[in-house]
Amino acid sequence: MPFIQGTSGNPSGKPIGTPNKTSRQLRHAIIDYLTANFDNMIIDAGKLTPKERCRMYIDLMQYGLPRLSNVQLDANPSENKPIIIDWVSE
Repeated sequence: MPFIQGTSGNPSGKPIGTPNKTSRQLRHAIIDYLTANFDNMIIDAGKLTPKERCRMYIDLMQYGLPRLSNVQLDANPSENKPIIIDWVSE
């Protein structure tokens, strides 16, 4: 029986977006390691140059903050309408 695109040998298989077991285990292992060694990381960060410390901070931010997406503003300057920007605070 040939494979037909869009069908599966297991139609009630893993739902879309479910992380695989290995990724979940690795993520938990990394979190456990970082938690256990947090004090040493703070001490080691103090020994870095300001440039290295900044790079480390930027690299670690991706794990604590959601990624932002680009925003595109489509405006026609010939319409001469004002552009109003509202700042929303949480």
